[in-house]
Amino acid sequence: MRVPALSGVTALLTAALIPAVLIPAVLIPATALPTDAVLGPPTAEFDLTVADAAGTPLRGALLTCPDGLGNHPHGEETCAVLESVGGDLDRLPGALHSCARGHAPVTATATGVRQGVPVWWSRTFANACEMDARTGPVFRFWD
Repeated sequence: MRVPALSGVTALLTAALIPAVLIPAVLIPATALPTDAVLGPPTAEFDLTVADAAGTPLRGALLTCPDGLGNHPHGEETCAVLESVGGDLDRLPGALHSCARGHAPVTATATGVRQGVPVWWSRTFANACEMDARTGPVFRFWD
């Protein structure tokens, strides 16, 4: 089937109207979306574990931020602390308190993704009390 060519006036009107109709149709839905829809997936998802000196896992928790979802008993507080340090676990303010000098090493490990960037962090502490004093609520799953 042959399509007839557009006349000069019709072609000009069509060329002028197509952008006027299509541009708002493309822009309006994007600007009308609620903020949550634009943000997409969670900002961070972590698998947090504590293991003994032999590497045997003692306990663990899953955490999704910013809402503190998962099975971490201090999820919201932990997400807030992690956000305050930009996800850098080396900058955690800790929960300053004194600890006995007992030697029962534990290794705390955090793996996951924060704002699309893979996270892997692991530190060994002299005991669980020292770990808590250095990491605050992040590895506090036993309450």
